[in-house]
Amino acid sequence: MVPNGYVLFSIELRFYETTCGKSPIEKFLLSLPAADRATITAVLSKLEAHKFEVKVAVFRQLAGKLWEII
Repeated sequence: MVPNGYVLFSIELRFYETTCGKSPIEKFLLSLPAADRATITAVLSKLEAHKFEVKVAVFRQLAGKLWEII
C-alpha cells in the first residue's frame, strides 16, 4: 500500500557527463568526507535498486527522460 501523495516506481540513475566525459556530480561526491559520500551513495543505490516510495515533489523532469532529484 502506497501512502497518499506518494508514487511507487523504479528508476535508473546516471550521472551527467560533459562532452569530454567528465562527471561534475562524481567529482563533487568524491570531494565529500567518506561518511557523507557513503550516506549519499547508499541512498542512491537503494533508490536505483528497488521500487521506492518517494514524494512526487522530490523529482523534477528537466527534459524527456532526464529528471533531477531535488
